[in-house]
Amino acid sequence: YMHGFYISFERGCKRASLLQQSLGLKGRFLLFSWPSAGAILDYTQDEADLYWSVAPLRGVLADMVDRFGAGNSNIVAHSLGTRGVMLALVLLAQSQHDDPLFNQVIFIAPDIDVGIFKQYLPMIRPLARNMTVYVSTNDNPLALSRQVHGHPRLGEAGEHLEGLSGAEIIDVSDIPIRVPSGHVYHLYQSLVTEDLDQLINENKPAAQRTNLKQVGENQWQLQKAETE
Repeated sequence: YMHGFYISFERGCKRASLLQQSLGLKGRFLLFSWPSAGAILDYTQDEADLYWSVAPLRGVLADMVDRFGAGNSNIVAHSLGTRGVMLALVLLAQSQHDDPLFNQVIFIAPDIDVGIFKQYLPMIRPLARNMTVYVSTNDNPLALSRQVHGHPRLGEAGEHLEGLSGAEIIDVSDIPIRVPSGHVYHLYQSLVTEDLDQLINENKPAAQRTNLKQVGENQWQLQKAETE
């Protein structure tokens, strides 16, 4: 698991522990904590520190493949951390690989320029058996990031996601917001956690998971439960 912007080491450990408990991953969970400043006004500093962390992350991912075998590890990244994972995968893709190196690669609320992701997707897609992107129209930090960068973010739902062939896109916009930012739904919204559980622990593609309605060739809408 790789955390995002504005997450100090302590907060990163707490969030990783929460995700680990929610998914029942005791004894087989690794947190890569890059040196976020942990300050809400230090976004550009966090971006710089993230880029410095790409090569070390690439080394950690390669070591996981060596230790556990190709296709036996899952990667989950959130927010700005997804950008680091994407770039680390680009570095790994520069070497020849006969089989997928990872099982599931999951980008949650990714703070990545959509155009850049579309450029790199054909390169990194073969490294995973399955690639999933969680998006929302209710993500306030990503809306702000779009204003800062001038381009839509991958984690924002919308027409800009058309053409992302090879990745399953899960839109959680219909799910009630538990935290005002609308950015950490993977930690505090049980319906999202349940979907992640089916994806990671049961290895089910979107077509086989509950509460998902297909709305496009590779796009799915997570539905509210009847009790919500």
